[in-house]
Amino acid sequence: HLSLVAVSTPDLGDTMGEDMRAMEAVLGRQPQGEGASADFLRMWQLDGRPMSGDVGSGATVPAVELAARVCRARALPFGEGKHFVSVAGGTNARTAGALERRGLLFSGDPGQVYGVAYGSYARKQVGRAL
Repeated sequence: HLSLVAVSTPDLGDTMGEDMRAMEAVLGRQPQGEGASADFLRMWQLDGRPMSGDVGSGATVPAVELAARVCRARALPFGEGKHFVSVAGGTNARTAGALERRGLLFSGDPGQVYGVAYGSYARKQVGRAL
């Protein structure tokens, strides 16, 4: 049985909320089979700059802006039981601070960002340590 499904999505523009609801409709379908359930957590990973490899100081802006737009639009009931937001794509050392300044870094309120995925930035930091 699944307990969590992560859905990675780029910025889909003006149809972002509608598209996320359509993806949720697919995820929410009752699966077939004995004991099957669609009652798993959903982590919506919003990719500000998918696979950019850019770790510059401004690279985090698209991820933070996308998170702000999605959380504000409330396309899904984020933070209220089964839907959670994470940001990725251009995330770096400035991401958490940028989220916090926008009131988006999780502090217990629904509709905030619950996680930050680090790709190129993390690989660069680990590479330095090795």
